[in-house]
Order: sequence, then structure tokens, then C-alpha cells
Amino acid sequence: MIRATLSDMLFTGEQNLSHYPNYRSILQEDWYPDLESHIILAACTEYQYAKAKAVKSDDGMVTGYVGIFTDSLVRALRSGNWRKETTYVDLLHCLDTSPFQTPVVAGNRKGAHIWYQG
Repeated sequence: MIRATLSDMLFTGEQNLSHYPNYRSILQEDWYPDLESHIILAACTEYQYAKAKAVKSDDGMVTGYVGIFTDSLVRALRSGNWRKETTYVDLLHCLDTSPFQTPVVAGNRKGAHIWYQG
């Protein structure tokens, strides 16, 4: 498995985003996310590491790996246990818990409904 460093990820993001109008470089020391218009769902707090688990075939062979947070998030979204009033905060309460990885939601609109209702 190829491991990417934080620098690799930031430089890739910079290359992919820099052509957008009003782009503010993510490489600037004073960069911060726009919490007014965006919701951030993160796999863990800043002092934890996001974990992965092995994916096994029916015969028990490891066929790959999946992020624990991503797997839990996708299962929760596919479950169909939703109301139109479900918020991003509610979503976090539906995810698997672990003492080693605590999912986080941030943003001024984290109490907003997940499903847009125009």
C-alpha cells in the first residue's frame, strides 16, 4: 500500500483547487476551513489516528482495506433509518463508536438537515 504524507495530500489539494475563483491557498499558515458554508465530517479528533480494517472474501482472504469511519458512514447512510429532519449531528450518533477513534462534525450549520429541502 502506498502511503501519502500530509504534505503530499496538501500539495495535491493545492494543484486540484488552485484554478477556482477566489481560491485561498491551503498551504498558507493562516488557512482555515470555511465553517460558515461547509460541514466537516472527520474520522477522528486531532490527537487520534484514523484506522482501517481488513476486508475479507468469503474464504477469509484479505482482499483490501477500508477506513473504519468511511465504512461506518456508508452503512449508516445506506440503512434507510432516516427522517427528513436528520441533522449532521444526528448522523454522527448513528456511527460505530471506538475508544480509539472519535468521529467529529464541525461547521456553523452542523445542526442543519442532511437532506436538502428546497
